[in-house]
Amino acid sequence: MKMIARTWIVSLEQAQEIALLADSLGVNHSAMVRYLLGRAFDGVKSGSIPVKTHAVRWALDGDD
Repeated sequence: MKMIARTWIVSLEQAQEIALLADSLGVNHSAMVRYLLGRAFDGVKSGSIPVKTHAVRWALDGDD
């Protein structure tokens, strides 16, 4: 598996939960994120985790 480093914006609470979970299991934080993302992608693909969207025509500049 090829790996790349990415920067993602998550909430402070999400970052803390990832760290706590990874630490409790004795695994690397990045490995925990890869595992959780893989499980989420599997759920989305299978339909067990729906992703709801809605159309947005306009957004404020700099609202990221």
